[in-house]
Amino acid sequence: MLLSAVEVFAVNGLNKTTTSMLVEKLQITEEEFRKIFRDKTTLLEEVCDYYGPNTSGSNLITNDLMDDLTSPYNFLRSFVLKLVKKWDSKGDRFYLKLLLNNQPIVFEQNILTLSYYMNDARSLWWMIFEEMINHQFIEPIDPVILANEFITPLFMNRIENLLPVSNSDFTYVQDMALSHLGFFWDNVKNPDMFYE
Repeated sequence: MLLSAVEVFAVNGLNKTTTSMLVEKLQITEEEFRKIFRDKTTLLEEVCDYYGPNTSGSNLITNDLMDDLTSPYNFLRSFVLKLVKKWDSKGDRFYLKLLLNNQPIVFEQNILTLSYYMNDARSLWWMIFEEMINHQFIEPIDPVILANEFITPLFMNRIENLLPVSNSDFTYVQDMALSHLGFFWDNVKNPDMFYE
C-alpha cells in the first residue's frame, strides 16, 4: 500500500493528490481508506515514516557490515553497493521525487526536507570517519568535512540518475558510485597502513 501511495504522491504532488486517487490506486473503498488511514495526510505521514529514515542508508549499517570495519575500504564499498541498490528500488525512486518536488513537507509535529535526511547521513558518517581516524585507518581530516565529501556526490548521483523518470542503466549508476569511492579513498587513506 505504501509503495502505491508514494507513487501517487510523487506523480501528482501533495496538493493535487486526492483521496479518490489514492483509493483507486490502493484498490480499496473510500470507507476502508478512512478506517485504515483517516485521511490523506495520515497516509502521507506513514509513507514518510517508512521511506524517510532509510533514505540516508543508516539502516544498512548492520552488524555484518560493521565486522568489515577493520578493512575500511571493503566496509565503504559494501555500504555504497547496498545503498545504491536500495536507492534503485521503485519506492525509493518515488520517495526521492516526492521530497524534491514538495519541499518542505509540513506536518503538525514535523517538517521534512531533503536537508533533514542529508543531516542524518552526515551525522552517521561523521561518527564512522571519526572512528576510522581513531584507528589510524585514514588521515586525520575533520570528520565533518569527510562526511560531506563522501555523501554529497553519492546523493547527487542519486538525484541525477535514480528518479522514476530516469532511464539510467543501473550498472552505470553503480560504477559512478564506486568511482567516487575510489577517488575518495585514495585521498583519505593513511598511506602508512597496510590494507587487505
